[in-house]
This record gives sequence, structure tokens and C-alpha cells, in this order.
Amino acid sequence: MLRNVELTGPYMHDGAFTTLDQVVAFYVGGGGPSPNKSPLIKPLDLSAQEQRALVAFLRSLTDPTARVDPPKLP
Repeated sequence: MLRNVELTGPYMHDGAFTTLDQVVAFYVGGGGPSPNKSPLIKPLDLSAQEQRALVAFLRSLTDPTARVDPPKLP
């Protein structure tokens, strides 16, 4: 689900990215090097304007009244 995705950072399984812009740039670049990466994952052919539009779209899915409390970690 992408609703409120702007409020749920950091992103990726290891929290490597703090912004949606960084996530989009990562996938535009092909998802980074990894020996276990599927050969089906290819760089996205998006212009800088298209990347900004994608991030703007993702941000538009945010409910301004939503409140996301980060979990308390040990």
C-alpha cells in the first residue's frame, strides 16, 4: 500500500534512504549492484522531470491528517 508513504521513511529493508527522491533515484539507476538481484530489474528510463513527477504523485497519496508514530526500538 502506498497511502501515506511519505510518512513511513526511512525506506528500504535497511533504512538506507531517508527520502522518496532517494528511493526513486535508486531505482532509476537500476537498483544498485547485488549478486542476488533479479535480472528482470532494469534501470528506469525516467527524465529528471518524470522523477520529480513520480515523487510528487507519491506525496499526493499522503493524508495530511494522518499521524504515524515511529515504533519504539529496544
